[in-house]
Amino acid sequence: MLFRYLFLGLDPTIDDIQLRIIYFTELIFFIGLYQITSRFSRQSMILGTVLGITGLIALLPGAIYILRYNPEDAIIDITFLLIYLLEPLAILAFLIALFRRLYEKRHPNHSKKS
Repeated sequence: MLFRYLFLGLDPTIDDIQLRIIYFTELIFFIGLYQITSRFSRQSMILGTVLGITGLIALLPGAIYILRYNPEDAIIDITFLLIYLLEPLAILAFLIALFRRLYEKRHPNHSKKS
């Protein structure tokens, strides 16, 4: 959603395969940011893996259909709509991990259990 406007200029027409690649790249980018800010914890690795695999499941069926049958037509399949749910979840996970890390830096003794 974001890369489409940042890097493709003013051209509003994008092939369906390119759009899917852009959305998956954004998803991987935000998953990576989430894992970096949460210091590659077990929770972040599990959530990142689930989001990444679900993103592939969301994008691959329509892309395979387009590549095999009719690359001229734009297709919106039901699984593609999952990406609109997954990307905000990845952004939200990144923001929560970022705020949690900033809070731990300001209050180092509060987060430690004794």
